Amino acid sequence: MISLDAKEKVVDTNELKIYQNTLIYSDSVIQLDNISRISVAPMEKMKVPTWAVVCILVGVIMMGFNGLIGFLILAAGIGMCGYILYFNSQLGHYLTIELNSGRLIYFSGKDAGFLKRIMKVLAECINSSQANYVVNMGNAQIEKVQFGDYNQMR
Repeated sequence: MISLDAKEKVVDTNELKIYQNTLIYSDSVIQLDNISRISVAPMEKMKVPTWAVVCILVGVIMMGFNGLIGFLILAAGIGMCGYILYFNSQLGHYLTIELNSGRLIYFSGKDAGFLKRIMKVLAECINSSQANYVVNMGNAQIEKVQFGDYNQMR
């Protein structure tokens, strides 16, 4: 699992372009030779706070003394636990690109399999500067393209 610091940001882009020896996204270009490591890891899950568990226990105990107050405290604890379980079920994965400088670049995605396919495409492009791809992050599509005099990049 990856836990991001406040200074680290996830790149939000719909499209990655790999052309010759460069990775192009948003307003940035990275030379593929500067990539030292690529990995896919799940996003960090939110932990259930201690106070939610305490609310459940206190709510169960309070129901013996005052049913309404006990029920409300119990409902608050169960509601928080339910919210956290739902939030964790919606998490995806990060495609992490580590540069030779030590900088980390994160791309997020729901499907780990798709991010692993992107990782394989990047590895292929690092080994062969002739491979050119367009990766549509929104539609989870990877398309091999050919560039030349009359070809347009989509």
